[in-house]
Amino acid sequence: MDMQEIFKHGSTWLRADFLLRTPADSEFQYSSGAGDFVEACVDALQKAEIRVGVVASRNRLDLEEFRALRKLALEKEIFLLPGVELLLNEGANGVRAVVVFCDDWIRGSGYVDSLIGVVLGKDGGKDGTNTRTGEGVLDIIELLEEYRRDFFIVFPDVEGPSGLWRETDEETLTRYLRHGLFQRHISAFLGARTMERRVAVRALSGRYCPAELEGSAPARIDDIGSGKSCFLKIGAFTFEAVRYALSEHAARTDEEPRVHGASWIESVSFEGGMLNGVTLSFASELNTLIGIRGSGKSAVLEILRYALGIPFGDRAPDREYKGKLVEYVLGNGGKVIVQARDRDGTRCELSRILHEAPDIHVNGVLQPGLSMRKEILHRPLYFGQKDLSSMGNGFEKDLVEKILGEKNASLRRRIREQKRKILKLTENLHLFQDVAERRREWDARRRDAEHRLSFYREYGIEEKLQKQIDFDVDARTCAQVTATLNACLGELETFVRRQEGELERHRHYVSKQNASFFESFFAVYEQIYGNFTDVRRALTESARLSATLEDQTKGFARIQEQFKEEFALLERKITLDLQALGIRAVRLEEFRALRRTIEEADQALEGIDREENELRNLKMALEDELEKLNALWFEEFEAIEAELGKVSDGYPNLTIRAAFRADRSAFVERMKGLFRDGEVRESQLRSLADVFQDFCLMYRGLEEAKALLGVSAAVFEKQFLKNLGALLTWQVPNTFTIEYQGRELKQHSLGQRASALILFVLDRQDNDVVIIDQPEDDLDNQTIYEDVIKLICTLKPTKQFIFATHNANIPVLGDAEGVFVCSFQDDVICVESGGIDSPRIQQGVVSIMEGGEEAFKKRKGIYEIWKTEPEGQA
Repeated sequence: MDMQEIFKHGSTWLRADFLLRTPADSEFQYSSGAGDFVEACVDALQKAEIRVGVVASRNRLDLEEFRALRKLALEKEIFLLPGVELLLNEGANGVRAVVVFCDDWIRGSGYVDSLIGVVLGKDGGKDGTNTRTGEGVLDIIELLEEYRRDFFIVFPDVEGPSGLWRETDEETLTRYLRHGLFQRHISAFLGARTMERRVAVRALSGRYCPAELEGSAPARIDDIGSGKSCFLKIGAFTFEAVRYALSEHAARTDEEPRVHGASWIESVSFEGGMLNGVTLSFASELNTLIGIRGSGKSAVLEILRYALGIPFGDRAPDREYKGKLVEYVLGNGGKVIVQARDRDGTRCELSRILHEAPDIHVNGVLQPGLSMRKEILHRPLYFGQKDLSSMGNGFEKDLVEKILGEKNASLRRRIREQKRKILKLTENLHLFQDVAERRREWDARRRDAEHRLSFYREYGIEEKLQKQIDFDVDARTCAQVTATLNACLGELETFVRRQEGELERHRHYVSKQNASFFESFFAVYEQIYGNFTDVRRALTESARLSATLEDQTKGFARIQEQFKEEFALLERKITLDLQALGIRAVRLEEFRALRRTIEEADQALEGIDREENELRNLKMALEDELEKLNALWFEEFEAIEAELGKVSDGYPNLTIRAAFRADRSAFVERMKGLFRDGEVRESQLRSLADVFQDFCLMYRGLEEAKALLGVSAAVFEKQFLKNLGALLTWQVPNTFTIEYQGRELKQHSLGQRASALILFVLDRQDNDVVIIDQPEDDLDNQTIYEDVIKLICTLKPTKQFIFATHNANIPVLGDAEGVFVCSFQDDVICVESGGIDSPRIQQGVVSIMEGGEEAFKKRKGIYEIWKTEPEGQA
């Protein structure tokens, strides 16, 4: 029977007691009525947090009493198994043994009584005393097998009076421990205390040894739960689950419940779409999603990846399909909710609506900016279907990125910030790209004007017209000031006029649902709007003052007009003086124009001086920032190398070697993208790649690069400078080479590559959660069991695995704590969940993964026929 809450996360650790007494035992002290005992017993079990118990009085099983106990216990999520304690005919004092029965023994009546009658006689043991049976250990097992009903045996207090270890000598105990009947049905030794004796018994047993557990054998209600405790990990309240836990006691029994110390995903829930209302409560260890193709397994994993924000990777196949799969399954407005625990056990919840950013709550409090996969789950790994098996160019880099996860996140944020600084600097450099040409133009115009003015200076004309020249300079200054001011005010007026209508419109918004919120919101907005109004008033006042400046400029023109006759008289006199000297080709208006040209040139060159100084500063700053970017790139590479070194230390068969900025082909391809076909030959670009390690060095040695290109230099320089920011912030890729057993991975067979990679990925010590869609791809069943599953079983106490799989070996032999049976019908994905112990889940595994019960039984029968001894052996 499955109990939904207690097995919510699949198999779980529960306290067990393998020897509980009842008033049916003569030595159990209880004075109240029988009805009172059932309630008192269950209350005591609940108080002691005992969830699994074997009820075994000596030589007797009171079925009516047991059924009443079990019924009430199940209501309190406590599972009781029927049993009887016998004193076997072994040793000087007999050997105590508890036979634990499956439910087939207590359906109807008579089977247990029949057994007791056979071993003790018709009236033997009915008083609950220690009457010895006529059978020894192996005899009782043979007798029990004749009933063709399942059972197992535990030996109580093995070191105490009538204990198996005390009553049998070493030779007898060794014979038992290595006997097939004993190994098949003896599940546990209870009350083993002495470590020296325990070690000795284990040595006698060879490869087989029963579990070492506890049974309290309480003499009264108050004794229930006293003494040492033991725990089982089971996934259902069934006889089979308990027996299997004992058979796998190394993994499924302990003195204390084992705590999963890593971060893990507790559950994923869906609202809307094809998974509406579905919640998958994951186990902290191995989880497997099973189902036929198209049943929704991959959809669940893809949505989980999407919710956590785990990127695909550059080499992931079917990226577009997987992205659309998430949209298709979640549907419009679909929502996914992920609950997880960090390494400290703090519960966190992520909720994400399709196409929206996720919200994360920690202990119920919203935490803006928090990332579950960065700060809650410790470096989760995700591999979609075929991600590990589809090797090709870039596969190694993708694998390294998945391994690193967020390891270098802070360093990469610094790199992104450094790139932004460089891009800003290069944008500013573009503003000065024509400064040299403009200097040449103004220098030429000034030299020409100076040359032509030399003629006028020769005759002292400049000194004679100095007053008129000064008035011209003043008039031009007034005109320039008012023109600059009017242009600035005009642009401001245009901007304000374009925005003020939109700003005014927002003031009149009325919310139908959130009036109180927007009352506070627009109170702040009104303050900002008031500042904007102040800007408008300042602009109006500035326009008025500008008009005043224009009037003053006109006033200066009137002042200049007053000297018009004086200046004309002076020009006539100069002209007559020159004519007297025989010089007639003098045009004073040209002289004044040349003076204006020199003045304009001086102003322009003064501005260019400032620009060139700023340009020098920009170039120096760019050099400095490029040095910092290169240092960050190398720091990132060193961090990657250090992490890959840990990979080799932890998994010596597989090595990943890195080389800094070594992908010369990518470098050449990046350069080819700058030019149209034929503009620059590929051979020339390869020559550049041989000389310069990256674009930063090429920028510093641009003249050398142009010399290498010959006639293509001008085209190259133009495109290089046009794309300068993008080129300087582009890193020549590092290269990664994966070696397996001393050879490059790509030189191995597909199966060898797949097995090496899956084992490497699973064995990563620094990833708490591993999500893989079909990890069995390209692996044979022997590799899956001998390597993959055994490794998973070793790692899962400290690492959570979530797999979608078609291979029955993974959930069954991997002893999956959580199994999710997926099915798709009428546009709805249904999921039934439970531990591998659950009969419902077992039926799903047989039906889906073994081809149905008939095929399973037929295959089992064939294997039984094949179980023959090797030739030459008896």
